[in-house]
Amino acid sequence: MRDNLREWLQRLCWAGREEVFEDGMESNFSRELVACIEEHGEAAIHAICELTDTVNPSVLSEALRWIGHMAHNDTYQARFNLLTFCLTHSYARVRDGAGLGLASMDDPQAIPYLERAIAAERIPELKHDMEMVLAQLTATAAELRAIC
Repeated sequence: MRDNLREWLQRLCWAGREEVFEDGMESNFSRELVACIEEHGEAAIHAICELTDTVNPSVLSEALRWIGHMAHNDTYQARFNLLTFCLTHSYARVRDGAGLGLASMDDPQAIPYLERAIAAERIPELKHDMEMVLAQLTATAAELRAIC
């Protein structure tokens, strides 16, 4: 099943190259991706992880945004791990998608991963965007401490 799932996701990502993605707007690609993750759980996330070096960077970036945005508790940790892993991807667009996905998750546990990514980032605009996500997560951590 895992090989079939990986092949299906690879075809979905290939087809996604033909779509025009708009920030915050669903697409055929995003709907099918989210449905696949909801149906196959962590197996889908692991298959996506195996494809990170072969998928078109724009498509992977879009996938990471939706992976962070979706509400699916059963895959939370796997999705979080994929996003933090992609903060070090060779393509800036993918790193940006990972940062946006982590912003959607709003989990302060991502702070050390973002700090390392910011320290390594050489593109000023992307570094600034990551710093904004870091500030958001730092504020969330402060709010959580105030509640507890």
